[in-house]
Amino acid sequence: RAVRFSTQLGFEIERATFAAICSNAAAIKKISGERIAMELEGILAAPNRSSGASMLIESGLAEQIFEDFAGEKARLAVGVLGHLPERIDFALGLAALFSGFEMAFVVEKLRVLRLSRKCTKHVKYLLNNRGRLLKDRMRLAELKQFLAEPYFEDLYSLEKAIQKVGDGDGLAVLKALRRRIEDLGDVELRPRPLLDGHSLARLGAASGPQLGQLAEEMYIAQLEGELETVEEAERWVRKWLKRHRES
Repeated sequence: RAVRFSTQLGFEIERATFAAICSNAAAIKKISGERIAMELEGILAAPNRSSGASMLIESGLAEQIFEDFAGEKARLAVGVLGHLPERIDFALGLAALFSGFEMAFVVEKLRVLRLSRKCTKHVKYLLNNRGRLLKDRMRLAELKQFLAEPYFEDLYSLEKAIQKVGDGDGLAVLKALRRRIEDLGDVELRPRPLLDGHSLARLGAASGPQLGQLAEEMYIAQLEGELETVEEAERWVRKWLKRHRES
């Protein structure tokens, strides 16, 4: 709690008090995961969150809460947290805190906090998609699928912060991606498929894996702007089916 107050209010913890926190860090294990999550949210949602994370690490609290949360990967978290927008939610803060760690490690440690399914899903989405926005030329369909996700802006902010802490090579790619998004304007990101499963079956698609593959590839072509009408989609499907029969 002292770390949260210091982070939110901007005061320095007295040396003797901080020493006491360090020597009693192991006692945090007696506190419920839900209570720890509440305090952690107060720290990570505050604009001064990087200072709070640094205190958690220096005091030993972070490693007591999340076993093996230490070393260079833990220090990376402090930098990433410091480059996020001023106002963020808890999930983005947690993703930044664990941005240097492997997904298996993160999943295990998140269980300690007993988070809601929604928050856990949010954090996992951000960390599972690290690096995916750095493609030099992302396909239009993939970009639209990303933009249709409710967590896209958080993912962009996380990736930008990670790049600023690292070598920064991906910053130009992210800037170009932002310009490309602006150029899209108000384009529909998740349009209704031009043909449904019944229509695909009527055109000759076999039920099962082939139907699923065909539906997915046709929808990607639609998102790419290659198909704009039902007639175009039907012609595309017939060619697809012919190609796959011959192969």
